[in-house]
Amino acid sequence: ESLWLARAGARDVLLAYPSADRGGFAELAAEPKLAAAVTVMVDDHSQLELIDASRAGGQEEIRVCLELDTSLQLLGGRIRIGALRSPLRSPAQLAELARSVARRPGFKLVGLMAYEGHIAGVGDSLVGRPLRSRAIRLMQATARKELAARRAEVVRAVRAVAPDLEFVNGGGTGSV
Repeated sequence: ESLWLARAGARDVLLAYPSADRGGFAELAAEPKLAAAVTVMVDDHSQLELIDASRAGGQEEIRVCLELDTSLQLLGGRIRIGALRSPLRSPAQLAELARSVARRPGFKLVGLMAYEGHIAGVGDSLVGRPLRSRAIRLMQATARKELAARRAEVVRAVRAVAPDLEFVNGGGTGSV
């Protein structure tokens, strides 16, 4: 879909989930128009290796975005609220992967994404459920506070490696 959109003229396409489409990566690495328009999501070193192995001779620079896991973890991680979209939680983990991208020829780190579905995607005014609504609002307030601090630290850590990030997506419309 991302390649189709780029071929149709879209100039700024973010593939929002890591992919294992080797053929798609080969096309991306072979066509300058596609490589300039599409940014791929990466959350593990093995993803970079897969993309490299899929190039099939293509030399175009691949645009990369890293994803921060935004789930709220309580009681030392025994309770997790929110989708586990990425294994990357800490500033150190994201900075390490950013360094790996920066060291690899053929890749350019351009973005950082953090989607907090447990805040943006969960309604907090349930009809006839005042206690549950209150519990959701309390969870969301706790998550917003924890994530705001952690996200700021992550952005600083990644920008120390890649100061020219083109974008930082820090949340869904439900949290702004």
